[in-house]
Amino acid sequence: MKITIPKPCDEKWESMTPQEKGRFCAVCSKTVRDFTNDSDDEILDYFSDSSSQNTCGNFYESQLNRNMHYSIINSLFSKFAIGFILTAVGIVSVNAQENDSVKTSALASLQGKISCLTVNQNNAYSSP
Repeated sequence: MKITIPKPCDEKWESMTPQEKGRFCAVCSKTVRDFTNDSDDEILDYFSDSSSQNTCGNFYESQLNRNMHYSIINSLFSKFAIGFILTAVGIVSVNAQENDSVKTSALASLQGKISCLTVNQNNAYSSP
């Protein structure tokens, strides 16, 4: 997609009233959306919605008259990385909980049955 502005508006951005997503133009009674801090992906997402076809916008010159592309690699990689991290954290958390319950039940079953334990050089336990 390429954004072109054949007839740019003559109104000054600074003279418009600030709003949440841009500024309000009193001359045409429309909100002018500020795209200057948006990435190509954000701009493409915005204009892919059919209700955004008649939009006034504020752009940097470098955002205009060039082909914009979704960064599929970055998008797919970030989704994969986040999914992997969440899965790994979940597995580690479950394993930690299972290990704690096994240790607790083993200690409970041994309670009162061991009178004395010694640890040798190989960290092995033995009773005298």
